[in-house]
Amino acid sequence: MIENGYIGIFDIVVKENRRGNGYGKEIVQTILSEAGKAGIEKSYLQVINNNIIAKNLYKKLGYKEKYKYWYRKKEI
Repeated sequence: MIENGYIGIFDIVVKENRRGNGYGKEIVQTILSEAGKAGIEKSYLQVINNNIIAKNLYKKLGYKEKYKYWYRKKEI
């Protein structure tokens, strides 16, 4: 999603048995490369706090935590 000059990166999923092979990194880098071709130079993403694997990947790619948020759920 492109919004206010940023590309938003969401829902990057690699099958559990395929993790650790660089696929997530390749997906994100491809998204950023394509965004760059469109003139987008900034990006953001969201990751669930307990998703340590994803957080480590994004840290390696240069992302820094800006703030935390929490999901709310209500049973009806």
